[in-house]
Amino acid sequence: MTSSRAALRLLFAPCAAAALALALGAAAPAAAGELSREELFGAIQDLRARRGEEARVRALADEYLARFGEADPNAALVLFYGGEAALLLGDAPAAARAFRRALAREPDPRFARKARHFLGLALAEAGRDEEAESELGRVASDAGAPAPLAAEALYAIGQIRIARGDASGACQALAAARARAPGETSLLRRIEADLRDLAKIGAPAPPLAGLSAGAAPAATVVVFERRGAELRNLELPAGVALLRVTVGDWDDPRLRDWAVPALPRIYVIDGAGIVRAAGLKPAAVAAAVQGIAAAQSRESR
Repeated sequence: MTSSRAALRLLFAPCAAAALALALGAAAPAAAGELSREELFGAIQDLRARRGEEARVRALADEYLARFGEADPNAALVLFYGGEAALLLGDAPAAARAFRRALAREPDPRFARKARHFLGLALAEAGRDEEAESELGRVASDAGAPAPLAAEALYAIGQIRIARGDASGACQALAAARARAPGETSLLRRIEADLRDLAKIGAPAPPLAGLSAGAAPAATVVVFERRGAELRNLELPAGVALLRVTVGDWDDPRLRDWAVPALPRIYVIDGAGIVRAAGLKPAAVAAAVQGIAAAQSRESR
């Protein structure tokens, strides 16, 4: 196996115009077999830099590996590119498999940290939270990891914990991410927005049409979502109200009033109008509602 340095030199090598025309044309999948190893690798790199080309990146990555095998010096990078494309296409299980294979092919720590980070993201998307936290935690605790990458890994751990309703654990991870994040970056702004959102928990919910305190039901699930991308099949426990807030863009004043950091966003509000959970995945809503019921039961004793 060649070193990562040699692979990176190939990564940035220019491709011949004819090879690109062949690889990027309408007949790219059928014509991929006509490209040399270097031309095919270069075509994958070029497509990867273009928005909306994930399906062709994935197809050409599969073609490359089928022709040249995983012992090829470029295999780790090709696996990474294919996994990246699969993740963007929504196929998280396939992405996780590709990133694991990439890690097995290239031990260089600089490559491994990035591949492991993406593996953690793919596992989280696939709902394998414990594995995801383990992989991301390895990146964050790696003494050689650049601070921005460690911060991104900690931020991703925070997102996993937010989604399952672990507000305390999420705040801990996000605070650690904030300490590592470079100043004045989009990451730092995202961290601060999530921390502000989690600070709503235990406080009265901001005003919102359709949400009233001190009246039935015992809990209300508030879902902020973008028009045309509404959450489907959201199953709620019996006796729980659902309030959907569908917005067209970020200028909607309801988003500003609630300081919603991302869409979709799910909140659980108790009967007294107090925010009890923020940022949940749909699968975590039932547990949050059960927590409200348990707390009310304890208070009534």
